[in-house]
Amino acid sequence: MWTKIRVFLALLAFWVVVSEGWQWDSLLVGALCSAAVIMLNSDLFWGKGDLPRFTLRRTWIMIQLLGILLVEVVKANIDVLKIVLGPKIECRQGVVVYCPTLKHKWLRVMLANFITLTPGTMTLDVEGDCFTVHLLDMRSVDSVLSWRIAEKLRSLEDE
Repeated sequence: MWTKIRVFLALLAFWVVVSEGWQWDSLLVGALCSAAVIMLNSDLFWGKGDLPRFTLRRTWIMIQLLGILLVEVVKANIDVLKIVLGPKIECRQGVVVYCPTLKHKWLRVMLANFITLTPGTMTLDVEGDCFTVHLLDMRSVDSVLSWRIAEKLRSLEDE
């Protein structure tokens, strides 16, 4: 309940900033829209036991994850640049199913987003613990399947 109230207040504050005014009609429309968004998306809110507590160790692992992601994004950008700027575009697109065996839903969501953020890869579907990933070039399939980020995410669930 408190989560929904906080999200409602955040949405309403965003509405006030965007609408640039404190008129009663604007606030009423903002409150109605915020309430509608919460009602229509209430099934998407995290439950109390869905997210773990953040400890100092978890925070350090998250910082390492962001560093690894940054390096992977730079490497993938270079690979995509080679494909796009080459004299002849030679890439073998493909789809691969990747099952990293992560226990928690929030870790699977993070991994799916990390895959999609990396240029040349996109998460198409998540079914249970398996990810369907589209690759711009199938020569990079080994680097995706042995991705260090999945190992780091597993270390987050061991705590």
